[in-house]
Amino acid sequence: MKLFTTSASIDRELQPSLEMKDSVTAMEKIVGHNFKNKRLLEEALTHSSITYFPSYKRLAVLGDAALGLAMSLGVCQRGIDMEWKK
Repeated sequence: MKLFTTSASIDRELQPSLEMKDSVTAMEKIVGHNFKNKRLLEEALTHSSITYFPSYKRLAVLGDAALGLAMSLGVCQRGIDMEWKK
């Protein structure tokens, strides 16, 4: 358990692994955004067949839930009547 962290240790935790550094840099250039937490981008780029690093599945589940919530809120706020088709 870490009791104390330094800014250097926090910065290291946000940086991508050496194996993914080039991929993360390339993706940042493609999307035109510098990610503060590059580990999240690394996770998003990692296929679920890679077992030694967290994969995108966790982020996919979170994204699906966020989209579902946004859609539900949109329907409720607009008062859209939806007919269920059989």
